[in-house]
Amino acid sequence: SRTIENLTSYLDNNHQSMTIYKTDIAHPENQKLSFAQERLWFIEKYEEGTNAYNLPMVFLLLPTTNLITLKTSIQAIVQRHEILRTVIKESSEGSGYQFVLNDTDNFLEIETVYVTSQEQLNETINSEVNHIYDLKTEHPIRVSFYELNDLLTGKKENYLSIFLHYIFFYIQQ
Repeated sequence: SRTIENLTSYLDNNHQSMTIYKTDIAHPENQKLSFAQERLWFIEKYEEGTNAYNLPMVFLLLPTTNLITLKTSIQAIVQRHEILRTVIKESSEGSGYQFVLNDTDNFLEIETVYVTSQEQLNETINSEVNHIYDLKTEHPIRVSFYELNDLLTGKKENYLSIFLHYIFFYIQQ
């Protein structure tokens, strides 16, 4: 049967070294969109942007969370995984294709937003949820930290928001 345990056993017993090399794409326009991505891209173009395909996630962080390490880790994940740096370009024939942004020149910026009330936090996150992605230029992921220092209650909390655009996570059909 095919399991991770069997794969591990196979790799342990076969001492051959195997390297998987990154393939250079000579013609990025050959990185076609899936049919599902084409449908979403068409809707995005037709509606001139929509927030209907935003996938929002907001997390309350533990007080002991090392924000610098978390930020660095998220940025490293984005650098490592091309899908998180992929935009949609349009060929001269009008077809959409996937284009991976350079990982050194297109570093994901993660900002910290300071808020002084729960209401301000909710408004700020709601505004971010409704962000309209520019699929031609923008990372399909947006990440922010929110530092709540409630002036009325004295409550201090940190939040992490991760917003993804669905087009790059849509199941290939």
